[in-house]
Amino acid sequence: MDMDTYKLTYFDLRGIAEPIRLIFRYANIPFEDCKVNFELWKDVKHNFKWQQLPILEHNGKTLTQSVGISRFLASKFELKPQISGNSEETAWVDAKCDEIVGAIHDLRLQMKPFIHSKMGVENPEDGDMLKNTLLTSTVPRFLENLTEILIQLRQNGSVDESGNFIFGKKPTWPDFWLAHFTHQWSEVLEEPQLLDKYDLLKKQQEEVYNLPGVAEWIKERPDSFI
Repeated sequence: MDMDTYKLTYFDLRGIAEPIRLIFRYANIPFEDCKVNFELWKDVKHNFKWQQLPILEHNGKTLTQSVGISRFLASKFELKPQISGNSEETAWVDAKCDEIVGAIHDLRLQMKPFIHSKMGVENPEDGDMLKNTLLTSTVPRFLENLTEILIQLRQNGSVDESGNFIFGKKPTWPDFWLAHFTHQWSEVLEEPQLLDKYDLLKKQQEEVYNLPGVAEWIKERPDSFI
């Protein structure tokens, strides 16, 4: 049993820390989930080196950047893709992990104006227009491209086709990112059927959300708009 200590600090919402929480829950590793009130952040952010969250404290050492934290935990908890092949194939598969998570970050950025509008932070009058653009153009393009990645992984032999995770039968660290954000996009856009046309993505999300530890957390976690 891993006896290391972990403290995750983020805002009191899901956001980009939620995939990290899901990793901890699935790995069944205790961690301190420290939450900072978003309204108070401006008064305390000067105390943080990069003035941004999340932050992971591990055995007295500090790590920032959500993707870097996820990769680190993947190495600790054996959540990196296990591919039988040469070093070039391993490097390629690792790069595909980064491509998937990078695409998720790109869509997050493109959704920010709509989220800010919906929250009343800026341009609330543009909400309907922004939502329409996302649903008719931006989001379908990203979902189609993410689906294409999953198809290609199966076609080139990198994945056991009988499994519904990104790399087959075993979850890996980008699975928690993909499942969380496809779910969040559906909630934010108020489109519960968002994945109905994307069978691979829908099955992947369901598989992750039914994992031991994750399923229990999904039921008990606090509500959060983002």
